[in-house]
Amino acid sequence: MGTGSGSVTNHTPSFSGSLFQERLRTEDWGPRFFAYYYKQWDDYQMSYHTHDSTEIMYIITGMCRVDVRMADGSSEQAVLKKGQFILLDAGVPHRLLVQDGVPCRAECSM
Repeated sequence: MGTGSGSVTNHTPSFSGSLFQERLRTEDWGPRFFAYYYKQWDDYQMSYHTHDSTEIMYIITGMCRVDVRMADGSSEQAVLKKGQFILLDAGVPHRLLVQDGVPCRAECSM
């Protein structure tokens, strides 16, 4: 192993569940799904949580709100309706909220 310009390092990049990791853009890597489910919620408030991989949530019927906690501690809200989806990167704190009487059925892949 050299130490100058153009040298090769002998380390393996750590795994990241992020969709934006360098290896996905520069090497022969593709998506891998660890979990898949669909569920219907009504009058539901999820606590903030994170995942080790990117999450795709697609709204089949109804509507819901997804709150995303930003790095500065603020939050942004996305109201999703039938046919819409949200892509949440790995490690991003988020929660799901569904109003009483307005159920939401969604598919989630991670």
